[in-house]
Amino acid sequence: EENTTYYYQWLSENGWSEAYKYESKGFDSYKMMLIGDIQIGGQTDSADKQSQDGFTWNNVLAEALKNEGFKLVSGGTDNHLILLDLTDTEVTGKEAEHRLDEVGITVNKNAIPFDTKSPFITSGVRLGSPAVTSRGFKEKEMETLAYLIDEALRHHNDEAYLEELHKQEMALMENF
Repeated sequence: EENTTYYYQWLSENGWSEAYKYESKGFDSYKMMLIGDIQIGGQTDSADKQSQDGFTWNNVLAEALKNEGFKLVSGGTDNHLILLDLTDTEVTGKEAEHRLDEVGITVNKNAIPFDTKSPFITSGVRLGSPAVTSRGFKEKEMETLAYLIDEALRHHNDEAYLEELHKQEMALMENF
């Protein structure tokens, strides 16, 4: 669906919001997911608090990843996204995406500034906190998540260890 225009609004206790326009130049699932979040969750005070908590806990995750030795593009984050620079590791963005998925952690391969790898391989991964903050993750869980990411990427060729990390991830998620 190229050059599609979407309009969205939501119903609150004060009636319908004004209509917002979004023009798509092709399918962009991330932006459509964001619009879905706005339509569904962006209409309550609790959603505002959850959004603020998301930024707080995402900063905790960013710091924990830096403490594990990762480089973050721009040195940190000021929103719900983190872009990891993997150039100093043995792992490409594509492989990191695959290995972390095996552990149960969803990230997306992502090019970094001045990336020397192709867009199909990449030297970075993008991760965000909305899925885990909406489940109730706080500081301790974000630090555990950073540990799991670090371990999975350090031991990316050890299938048995990745399976063990997946069990740890599942045990963590059972609490939420």
